[in-house]
Amino acid sequence: MGTTDKQSGSLSRQKRELLALLLKDRGLNSGPDAGTASIPICDKTGQLPLSYGQQQLWFLEQLESGTAAYVFTNAVHLSGPLNVKALEQALNEIVKRHAILRTRHTSDNGRPAQVIMPALELALQVVDLRSLAEPEKKSKADE
Repeated sequence: MGTTDKQSGSLSRQKRELLALLLKDRGLNSGPDAGTASIPICDKTGQLPLSYGQQQLWFLEQLESGTAAYVFTNAVHLSGPLNVKALEQALNEIVKRHAILRTRHTSDNGRPAQVIMPALELALQVVDLRSLAEPEKKSKADE
């Protein structure tokens, strides 16, 4: 009766059949892999155009270079033993999975572009402040 099957949250049989016909008429896949089969994977090599948001950030950087006013930082206080190697591996896995974290902006004849690096390996720099007095720790950590 409604748009969705109340138990499963999916489309009713009639709606699914109608959707399949509409997709077929437009030459699109309506099978179980429809969400992935009809979206082509873009070539991420070479220079690529910036998204609208990236263009805005690039423009701000041109106006006032080096301010990084759009960069937000956050600190997390960890207590207990830290497995630096495990943390480094976890961060590198995130960088490996998300192309935006391997992306840099360039300029070609005044036109902005983005370049996605195929790989990027991060190495954590560890600064041990345990031997310092509290005021010195805070000062050093804020650097």
